[in-house]
Amino acid sequence: MDTVQAGEYDVALGRTGPGDDLYVSAIRKDDEDVLAHGLHVTGASNEAIEIILKANAGIVKVVARTPKGEPFPEAIVTLLPDEPRREQLALYGNCVTDARGTCTLHGIAPGEYHAMALSKDAGIDFRDPSIIKEFEKQAKAVKVAEGDIQSLEIEVVPDDE
Repeated sequence: MDTVQAGEYDVALGRTGPGDDLYVSAIRKDDEDVLAHGLHVTGASNEAIEIILKANAGIVKVVARTPKGEPFPEAIVTLLPDEPRREQLALYGNCVTDARGTCTLHGIAPGEYHAMALSKDAGIDFRDPSIIKEFEKQAKAVKVAEGDIQSLEIEVVPDDE
């Protein structure tokens, strides 16, 4: 990592979409749990970062609706891991709904989550507990096991919240 500035980093991985059957099981650098605590870079290093992927990930299918129950296209859906895994950005899921208000999250690691839908990308840091309190009444709980396919209907959080 000779070209990376010293500092604190989060490691997140992209998903390939439908057919992506892998999820992040662990991220390590030596004895450090990078998935749980982030990546601490102090300078140039030859140390490898080990990313462990497992097959048989979960899938979460989402329908975003207006308060009147109509489909909401182009909603930003976020799947947040519950505590104590909230800091683990590699476990987050995101998708944008289509014209029917639907989208699918692939590559979901087993665990407990809350999903929410926003009408626009507000650049929110969902790791901030005060932010979560603002949105928790609209969030839906979902538990995902290996190989699960879960379905959720979520009301989109109004712009004024």
